[in-house]
Amino acid sequence: MFTLKPRENYLCFALHFICLILVAAAMLSGVVQVNAATTANLIRNGNAEKGTLQYWKASNDKWKATEGEGYGSTCVPHKGKYFFWAVNDSSNKTYLYQNVKVKSGYIGKTVILTCYTSSWPQTPTDHSRLQITFYDKNKKKVGSVYKTHKKAKWEKVKVTAKIPAGASKMRVYLIGLRKNGVVDAYFDDVVLKVKTS
Repeated sequence: MFTLKPRENYLCFALHFICLILVAAAMLSGVVQVNAATTANLIRNGNAEKGTLQYWKASNDKWKATEGEGYGSTCVPHKGKYFFWAVNDSSNKTYLYQNVKVKSGYIGKTVILTCYTSSWPQTPTDHSRLQITFYDKNKKKVGSVYKTHKKAKWEKVKVTAKIPAGASKMRVYLIGLRKNGVVDAYFDDVVLKVKTS
């Protein structure tokens, strides 16, 4: 008859204990994921794949959903066929925006805005700014937060904020800031979500 020696018994117990810890960690990870639930994307046509500016409003007529205007591999979408760009715009500041209604249950919750941005490789590079501005029912601004990207390569930019009391509308801005020549601030795959738990 096979009998485990005391040392083998200890090793068996240790392995069993480690397995229990791993299982518990996996279960806790699942709980965290459930608690981090969010809404679906609240931005419409955020990836520009409609090939138009549908659902967006622009500061001028230079903005378009474009394939890159034939400027080569530096000026292409992050993903898909189209991205947003104010083509040949010499303004110092130019922007697209989209309004999103704030439901009563969103007040005090965290909103997360992400977007891929890039620029043309030059010195200095033009800047891409991702911004959320909150307004109350009287159209008064009650809060704003933004982040600026300055690199000539597609990178994911993330902006988070607590939705302030009294907010009835969130306005998401894609802003191009000219530093050289015309504005080369590119935007793609815009996502806005609210944490619901």
